[in-house]
Amino acid sequence: MTQPVATKAAENLHAPTAAGAPEIIQTRFGDLTVDPDKIITFDRGIYGFEHQRRFLLSQVPGWPGFFNLLQAVDDPGLSLIVLPLEAGDGPIEPSDFKQACQTLGYDPVTTATIAIVTMREDRGDQVFTVNLKAPLLIDSQRRAGRQHVFASDKYPLRHPLEAHDRNGD
Repeated sequence: MTQPVATKAAENLHAPTAAGAPEIIQTRFGDLTVDPDKIITFDRGIYGFEHQRRFLLSQVPGWPGFFNLLQAVDDPGLSLIVLPLEAGDGPIEPSDFKQACQTLGYDPVTTATIAIVTMREDRGDQVFTVNLKAPLLIDSQRRAGRQHVFASDKYPLRHPLEAHDRNGD
């Protein structure tokens, strides 16, 4: 997998919005300011965390810029490391991405694809994988998200990230 580059839709998720009443929550990554206008609502939650519906996407403090943090707003203990994927030139085929957007009623132009990152140790090495089977699709205009499961076996649940994918090389 080549170095993922944030899509325009993913960049819009960090864009300034109208003024709201921000609050500070304490997470395992430090204090995080929650702007109500930047909350992303997953109306069905995320598999394994169906009870959590409101999330905030932010940079991970102290991590390379291409990783992001998907933080549950109502449970400061729930944080997921995620990786924006390039639309149209990434690991998910453009036709499959467009079909997923159509299924969800999302506009492909304003939809970002985000993969959940898993980190584990294997024989003393850190192994990073991303879930391409069930990525998160986020409509940046509506600030709505849904986890989409691809029926095809061509997208693995644990797609390995190479060292250059994690180091920005």
